[in-house]
Amino acid sequence: MEPRTCPTCGFPVERRVWDVDRELLIPCRCRCSTLEARRSECFPVPEMASQTFAADDGKFGQDVVEKCRKYADKLPGLHSGLLLFGPPDSGKTFLSCCIANAALERGMRVLMRSMPWVLSRRYGDVADTIEELGQAELLVLDDLGAERATDYGREIVYSVIDTRYQSRRPTVISTNLTRTELAAPDDMACRRTYSRVLEMCLPLEVDTGRRRSTRERYADMAKEFGW
Repeated sequence: MEPRTCPTCGFPVERRVWDVDRELLIPCRCRCSTLEARRSECFPVPEMASQTFAADDGKFGQDVVEKCRKYADKLPGLHSGLLLFGPPDSGKTFLSCCIANAALERGMRVLMRSMPWVLSRRYGDVADTIEELGQAELLVLDDLGAERATDYGREIVYSVIDTRYQSRRPTVISTNLTRTELAAPDDMACRRTYSRVLEMCLPLEVDTGRRRSTRERYADMAKEFGW
């Protein structure tokens, strides 16, 4: 008798054990049973857990959302990544969260981190951070390009990207950099990193024209304050 598997994540909900000369099937936890723990580990901000494809209001453009959805539907069976590039506030982080949440629902271990977060690690923690990011089944990196200010930052980012490249694990990257800045950066160190990114990720431009006005942002803040 074969152990039963979870219809959502495909992992066993039973495992075989032997009792003297008898084979028994006993219950075990599939990956879905630890979804909340993995979701907490994934997102640096709890609100990101609510940014899903189901929550899309249709204003980010049907084509780009559908492409991201199809990418997520192929996980965990992918090695290639996705590079979301475009101007600020165009929906890149929202789409990254949608993909991350979809992967979590499929039982994957996902980490979503921003480049400023990676660069803020203490010197003694850098090696452990790179190893942790490298081992995630799906890594979502936000704000590529924030590292350009220092040689130290560029080396850390290259190490993270190269680790993902060598492991052949999928990586979703978002950036405000333009197509030209990605393809032909002035700095040689950046060129090395971006070339590696373009080898491992399919570029997808996110420029839906949607922008949240300052008035809308302030209205949200005032509502939060109870004004």
